[in-house]
Amino acid sequence: MDRKRLDRMNLRMKETKPQLDAERARLVTEAYDIYSNYPPVLRRAYAFAYILDHMKPNMQPEELLVGSLTQRVRGISVFPEFGAKWVLDEMDLFPVRGTDPIVVDPEDKKELVAILEKWGENTFDVQSTRVLDDYVLKAQECGVLSVGARTTGMGHISPDYPRILPLGLRGLIDRSKEMIKNTTVHTPEDMKKVDFWNANIISCEAVIRFAHTYARKAAEQAETETDKARKAELLKIADVCSHVPENEPRDFWEALQFVWFLQMTIQIEDNGHSIAIARLDQNLYKYYKKSVLEGDMPAEDAEELLAALYIKCTEVLKVRDSFDSRAFAAYPMWQQMAIGGLKKDGTDATNELTYAVLRAWDLVKTVQPTMALRVNKNTPDDLMKLALSYVQDGYSIPAFYNDDLVTRLIQNKGATVEDSRDWTVHGCVEPYVQGKSDGRPNVGYVNAAKCIELVMNNGWDPVAKCEMGLKTGDPNTFVGIKDFENALHQQIQHFVKIMCESYTKVCAMHAIYVPKGYASALVTDCISRGKSLEEGGALYNSSGVFLVAMANGADCLEAIDYVVFKEKLLNAKAFNEVLLNNYEGNERLRQIILNKVPKYGNDVEEVDAYANRMIRAYNQEMVKYRDSRGGTYENSILSTSFNVLQGKCIGATPDGRLAGEAVSDNASPMVGRDTVSPTATFKSVASIDQTDINNGSLLNMKFSPSVVKGEKGEEILKDCITSYFALDGEHVQINVVDAETLKDAQRNPEEYRNLLVRVAGYSAYFIELDREVQNNIIGRTAHTNVSCCG
Repeated sequence: MDRKRLDRMNLRMKETKPQLDAERARLVTEAYDIYSNYPPVLRRAYAFAYILDHMKPNMQPEELLVGSLTQRVRGISVFPEFGAKWVLDEMDLFPVRGTDPIVVDPEDKKELVAILEKWGENTFDVQSTRVLDDYVLKAQECGVLSVGARTTGMGHISPDYPRILPLGLRGLIDRSKEMIKNTTVHTPEDMKKVDFWNANIISCEAVIRFAHTYARKAAEQAETETDKARKAELLKIADVCSHVPENEPRDFWEALQFVWFLQMTIQIEDNGHSIAIARLDQNLYKYYKKSVLEGDMPAEDAEELLAALYIKCTEVLKVRDSFDSRAFAAYPMWQQMAIGGLKKDGTDATNELTYAVLRAWDLVKTVQPTMALRVNKNTPDDLMKLALSYVQDGYSIPAFYNDDLVTRLIQNKGATVEDSRDWTVHGCVEPYVQGKSDGRPNVGYVNAAKCIELVMNNGWDPVAKCEMGLKTGDPNTFVGIKDFENALHQQIQHFVKIMCESYTKVCAMHAIYVPKGYASALVTDCISRGKSLEEGGALYNSSGVFLVAMANGADCLEAIDYVVFKEKLLNAKAFNEVLLNNYEGNERLRQIILNKVPKYGNDVEEVDAYANRMIRAYNQEMVKYRDSRGGTYENSILSTSFNVLQGKCIGATPDGRLAGEAVSDNASPMVGRDTVSPTATFKSVASIDQTDINNGSLLNMKFSPSVVKGEKGEEILKDCITSYFALDGEHVQINVVDAETLKDAQRNPEEYRNLLVRVAGYSAYFIELDREVQNNIIGRTAHTNVSCCG
């Protein structure tokens, strides 16, 4: 292992500012002109092949794993077929915006402007938005819901590595050729399948040629290389790239290069994010065993290769508009890697590679891939000890998942028992069967706090000054808190209906206009079914919907009950006037609400029950719908860092939150209101029946470093996690950091370049986060009372 080389590569990546790159935009535009008369699935396949065939290979100095999405270290491709006008509109803002700035070279800008102007409104975002009616768009503008997947591909898949690795892409090509040979075309549907299989072949052949360009590039560099060690590496790289991903890997180096080629090319084909690396410790163990345990590769060299993969993954970025860059702060791509867990026979799957994966991360401490540790009753103590040591050191890696619960959630989605044990994470916390699922947790959200505001104003939005939602009745006529709760459920269900129906239209448009021939070939059972992912080719299909501001919804109901009915401090009308005036002149009332009224996150049965019933009302409406593939809609308690922006469209709320303030994040309590203990917080979240939430519940926890240090601290953390999982909690991610450290990082960012925090299903360098997101993380309760965890 050359540790200094890893450090140089890592530093180069971290110090390079993200920069817009025009190459893909130019090539896809040329290809769309050339193949304009082809059916969409073939046009997309030929365009993908054209891009790969004409991209210049980018091999950076000292690399062991090769291949880049652009000509730059942290280059960002533009996908004009998904959106052009918004990129033009924001081009000058990219370099100067406060969140996720992007360098725009003048020459790239000049070229991109010409390219994007050529596309005009012939882009997917424009076409998909046109199928939504004005009410839906107004509801989104008001912040009560969203409808996703209009500026981006679907993403949220993982290749079926257990199937693909032994075959190589050549095996997939042969399978598609076999399907064509055995199909007699009698109907348009038959011809559509043949087109799809041809798209598989065109795409996979192009990826093989793409790999061969790197083989030639490495061989050319080897000819002039004077350093003997590097010359040998370059010759090895040339040999590796001439063999994979066309064929099965012959060793661990080739297996990792195989994974990287697939990871990279999926994201060149389409701009969907959340492409999971999946169960790398299981999928590549055969090759690790051959090279390291039975061969002559030192374990340290294998870890160097793994660390090189992590650096490459962290180079992957996408361009987002100003709103989404703040909603998903710090350039996340959610390239999840699940480690540990169960084998298909139900025994623990931990192996030597599981440990190597974690040790390799410690060499570079990158934000990608995102690590998910699957925990079950047989998870080795040594593995937990290693994982918790990184958490104790403040790195927030890995996140922890309840294997026993998640296998049940996967079965709820229709998976077999064996498949349910072979799960990974797509996106933030959403569990799916690896390689067999097309999960789309990007449908949209319904904002519970905004729904409370609409209930208080009988279907009037006082912020946007418009009618919005249902007229659920004059709150002053409500005789008890049950009336308020029923009205809230009605509003939520109204917007769930609108969101699901709207997304189904967008979902259908993806199948018609932007089907993927390449990614579809990598997911079971698209080839056998002759259907793209967008048409429902995967074995398991579902779409994820979010409930956000759940904690605010529960806290608001409890506050209304306290103020209006229990203590009779104000009637509903007067209370709403206080809210409309942002508690001005009523700070005493606000402090009573903040300090005396029970809050979600403190193990108060009455408040937690509001959250539970809210989710069930959400689900009762959600299950009525199917997406355009026939896939189910699945609920997730998740907001990423959207919660900061979601609060800006809401006035003051009954729980004491002021106008414009962030709402609660994910399944966590409202910032600073879980004041009892971590155990109380865990019990509150676990009191929600998480078998009702098949797409996962994200829980952020924050501990003071002083109370979780050393062996005692390790036991505290372990006991808290295992106790939460025993209560059927699904997921927890832990930040061990004090507020003062984070505040100092705000003041002196140059001194905290490597400070990692867990945001929402992903880790980020703290100094790259938007200031408001930073403040939201600072505000999370840092638990110090942990005696009840031990």
